[in-house]
Amino acid sequence: MFVRGKKSGRYEYLQVVRSVRVDGEVRQEVIATLGRLDVLRRTGALDALLSSCARFADRVAVLDAVRAGRLAPAEALRTGPGLVFERLWREAGMPEILRGLLAGRRYEFPVERAVFLTVLHRLFDPGSDRAAEVWREGYALEGMEALDLHHLCRAMAWLGEPLPVVDRLRGRFGVRAVCIVADRGMVSQEVIRGLGAADRNVRFILGMRLRNCVEVRDEVLSRGGRYQDVRGPRQHAKDPSPLKVKEVWVGDHRYIVCLNEEEARKDARDREAIVASLRQRLARGEKTLVAHRGYKRLLERQGAGHFAIDEAALAAEARYDGKWVLRTDTHLGAAAVALKYKELWRVERLFRTIKSILATRPIYHKCDETIRGHVFCSFLALVLLKDMEAKLEARGWAGVEWERLKRDLDDLQQFTLRTHGKSFQMRTAPKGDAGKALQAVGVALGPVLRPCGGEPG
Repeated sequence: MFVRGKKSGRYEYLQVVRSVRVDGEVRQEVIATLGRLDVLRRTGALDALLSSCARFADRVAVLDAVRAGRLAPAEALRTGPGLVFERLWREAGMPEILRGLLAGRRYEFPVERAVFLTVLHRLFDPGSDRAAEVWREGYALEGMEALDLHHLCRAMAWLGEPLPVVDRLRGRFGVRAVCIVADRGMVSQEVIRGLGAADRNVRFILGMRLRNCVEVRDEVLSRGGRYQDVRGPRQHAKDPSPLKVKEVWVGDHRYIVCLNEEEARKDARDREAIVASLRQRLARGEKTLVAHRGYKRLLERQGAGHFAIDEAALAAEARYDGKWVLRTDTHLGAAAVALKYKELWRVERLFRTIKSILATRPIYHKCDETIRGHVFCSFLALVLLKDMEAKLEARGWAGVEWERLKRDLDDLQQFTLRTHGKSFQMRTAPKGDAGKALQAVGVALGPVLRPCGGEPG
């Protein structure tokens, strides 16, 4: 049943109509004609009729009372963070993983809920466990009503129990195969031997120092061989950088030489500019250049107190233009090894996010295990944030700024309204990027107003 306007001559009339099926066809049947629309509006009869009908429709009556300011919310909770990140948390399998690890551990509180609360707090308002306990009171979060401060501290202590980091990753997440990707600052023979231990079954992809590693400098970079194209030259500014790779074996050591020709041209231009400046300064008799580490390797002594450009060293430097070298014991193809290593740069960017956006520091714990648990929650928060970014990108919404999205999700609220012995929940409409986040993770908000299903206390 519905109301429609019906034109008749110069005037429009309002009619109450219902749809009926006659001989298999749907037809509209007029139940009543309410009168001329202009007269109903002018006399206020239409408003009076609607108000009268609204008395018999609870939801409409509540909405009208809220709009008119006659009904104030009894309770307000923020819902956006919980709706979006609870879905991501469950999709990542975190509850099942944590419950599996807790098997046989007789905690009297929901540890998984305590960990999730700490992770969510780290995303939206980083601070201490005490701050997290207070913060959660303003949010609609499932299953956290009984959590106290000491529960959060005990959860952090459990999460931070001491384990070797590689073994910990495997144990915490049920990982069967592990491949460690590390940059050149972490590489040493001791590290390589440790990763290659038979009892760990760990593979590695390690960035090597080009100039300081004798094997790389004298053997790997001097070998010939054809490069394999992984990504060609950019066609647009936002395209990924070009990449070529080739495989080099030195004994049983496997290396992947990676070349970015775009970066190689830049390195050559930069070096030419440096050399041109050096020649000018040498012509003026400047000797302080010798003390500069970057310049020193390009100079050679010519008699007492005289220096010149070392042309052989200059030619040798060109071997490094646009290149980086990886050592690996994986069975991945050369291109896959290079692309996996490039993902490390994204991870490093995300760890900078941990220290800045997620504000891992300061750490408010004193015990080693709770400190480790605190940092581990930052890592879990980063996992959820990365999943959120990936889902937004898949919808074509790349580049959504986290601070703005966080604010928009925080603005999504739920109000409890009580009137005439009944309780209702009313939500606000999503603003800004909150709607994108909800769509990206597949959360449907439902009706603006719905009954709570119980008498108010």
